Amino acid sequence: MRLPEGLEREYKEQLKEYERSKTMPYVTSIERIGREEGRVEAVLESILEVLEARLGAVPSEVRQRLTELKEINQLKRLLRQAGTCASLAEFQRALEI
Repeated sequence: MRLPEGLEREYKEQLKEYERSKTMPYVTSIERIGREEGRVEAVLESILEVLEARLGAVPSEVRQRLTELKEINQLKRLLRQAGTCASLAEFQRALEI
């Protein structure tokens, strides 16, 4: 049994579109690393902006310590800390953990 020509063409187009939507694009390890580094950099910048907005100038030793960190979950925790700490000294204590 065959579909009429118009319906068969429409069916094939819809099938191709469905298959395209389910195909996962290949991401190389280099692209994954770049994305992760970009996320780390974005969170780091956010931490510094929040600290500066709330507490004033951020000392260079705090900046240096932050740039040494590469674990995204640790940086996210520090971002929350930057938004809630009462002082720069309190943030520095959290940074040492």
